[in-house]
Amino acid sequence: MTEHQGTDVDQSLDRACVAIRGAAQVALACHVSPDGDALGSMLGLFHVLRDSSIDCVASFPTPFIVAPHYRMLPGLDRLTPPHEFPSEPDVMVTFVELNPDAAVCLYTALVCDTGRFQYDSTTPEVFELARELVAYGVPVPDVSRTLFEEHRFAYMQLLGEVLGSAHLVPERRFVWTAVTQDLLNKHQVTMEEVEGLIDILRRTREANVSCVVKEEGDGTVRVSLRSLGEVDVCRIAQSEGGGGHRFAAGFTSDDDIDEVVNRIQRKLPLTP
Repeated sequence: MTEHQGTDVDQSLDRACVAIRGAAQVALACHVSPDGDALGSMLGLFHVLRDSSIDCVASFPTPFIVAPHYRMLPGLDRLTPPHEFPSEPDVMVTFVELNPDAAVCLYTALVCDTGRFQYDSTTPEVFELARELVAYGVPVPDVSRTLFEEHRFAYMQLLGEVLGSAHLVPERRFVWTAVTQDLLNKHQVTMEEVEGLIDILRRTREANVSCVVKEEGDGTVRVSLRSLGEVDVCRIAQSEGGGGHRFAAGFTSDDDIDEVVNRIQRKLPLTP
């Protein structure tokens, strides 16, 4: 960041502080099907603003069931239902002084967004922020266990079946699998519980791109894509009406699973 850019950021933050202090109410919302970084960021700011005596509401843009591994996040029980969310709020996002609840939420956002400090987004500044958050008493072992290592036995059984039916396409360096409603019903597992499955599939050594296709109750499919970086999966998702970034993206479709996967494969480069 240049000196000029730094000045612009400082001025923007000053304006944001003035606006947020003068707002009758601050409304926070995160994207559809929020993951750990979205939830953690939103709830972290929610606690910071409430601790500063600023009237604040937080919600999802659509009705959504939070995955069980985020249950330890302080403030989940204080979210505003989407139908009660202000239609024309004064919306502003900024930081003021931290508190322990905000630190837990923001640490969750940090470890999810950086893939437990493994992705390219992990910088020296990330570790400095982690150090600052942990200083507020974040229970790191408990958070890590709940987020990444703790699942019901029913999920483990489903996982074995889903991974056993995974497909590797060597010439495209592509691996994919699907979670159907039949599988969910068979093992009595919710769709929210399988959110982290893509992070297990992406460990496949032979694949640059990993994909999990989830069949929703209404017959639509929700696609999660992950890339090691050589392929920009955001471009693929955008071509299907979705979005994301180079390393992680997704979209939904009304087509059947095989048709969706075939389209994805055709958009991947052939291995020389």
